[in-house]
Amino acid sequence: MILFLCGTNALCSGEITATRSISDTSVDAGDTFTVTIDFYFNDQMTGPKIEESLPIGWVVNEVDSGDAYFKSSTTKSMWNWNSDISSGETLSISYDVTVPNSTTNGEYSISGTASAYVPDSQALVEDDICEVSITGDTQVTVGEASSSSSSSSSSSSSGGGGGGGGGGTSGEVYENIMKKEVESVFINKGSSSKYEFSADENAIDYVQFTGLKNSGQISTTIEVLNARSTFADSDAPGLVYQNMNIWVGKVGFATSDNIEDPVIGFSVKKEWLEENGLSSDEVILYRYSDDVWNELETSVLSEADTCVYFESKTLGFSPFAIAAPAKEETVVSSSAGENVEELRSTSEPIEEETSTPVESSQSSPGFGVLIGIAGVIIAGIFITMKGRR
Repeated sequence: MILFLCGTNALCSGEITATRSISDTSVDAGDTFTVTIDFYFNDQMTGPKIEESLPIGWVVNEVDSGDAYFKSSTTKSMWNWNSDISSGETLSISYDVTVPNSTTNGEYSISGTASAYVPDSQALVEDDICEVSITGDTQVTVGEASSSSSSSSSSSSSGGGGGGGGGGTSGEVYENIMKKEVESVFINKGSSSKYEFSADENAIDYVQFTGLKNSGQISTTIEVLNARSTFADSDAPGLVYQNMNIWVGKVGFATSDNIEDPVIGFSVKKEWLEENGLSSDEVILYRYSDDVWNELETSVLSEADTCVYFESKTLGFSPFAIAAPAKEETVVSSSAGENVEELRSTSEPIEEETSTPVESSQSSPGFGVLIGIAGVIIAGIFITMKGRR
């Protein structure tokens, strides 16, 4: 009876857990931040669902729904999976939240639940739904919107990546973002902080630096792009493997006052190198700053069966591109072929013209000798016959 009254709560003890991570918990009105939820299953479940409640008017945009059906209203957003989940499996979703410009200062809450159905064989009650509250980050502090933030955003998009980008809204064209990954770590003074990324579409493996201040939780965002960054006025030199934006913290954080020795680790598939006739030491990481693409010091770390791993030193974070010198084999071979044809076309007529006179001069002297001998014999016969008479 006690079990029945407790309902699904008794069923859910330790069966499922869900944790929320907010990229920026202190924002201004008009800003955008990213929310990530990791949904973990400690037992076999079916039909998982996540439901989030946000302040009225805050706009939710889907980033990565992990094959779930996404639906959003003015106050709630839902993600539903029509699938079975095995024990030990984790589902992850992420979404962007834009705070309206009219939002007043204060603290705002984001709450939500994660649920799934218990398989019939494990059901102890009729309503066999396991539901838990999502833990982790729940509060967002909003300050006043400033005109300077909007003007700096427009100036960035028109001219070049500066020293640091924002972990929230970067200003990149939405259609140009192929994949977005956000990671957060605590930055402590004198300690090395490393952000690691694992998405297959993302060539960036990690971003690492040493903190010079106790900055708290700082997020790093990788935007994998379909084409060159909106912030760049030209394409990166050579043959581009991948374009991306890398933003660490809010604008102005990733400076020499707050961090030192920043490096970027990335990988390139050997298949791409082989297809383009490239060696690993030709790969370069470029950074766009001061309106130009700057070649970064890049070194090969190691090789695996399918990838080569690199590391580059950088002075800041902005648009980047992994590239290598473009090969011109096709142009060279075509030109060489044309030259061969030209040589053939000019040499063959010359051989024909010189061969005919050579053959004539070799036959004429023999014919003349025969005529001379025949003339002498005829003259001798003629004289002999005349003497007899």
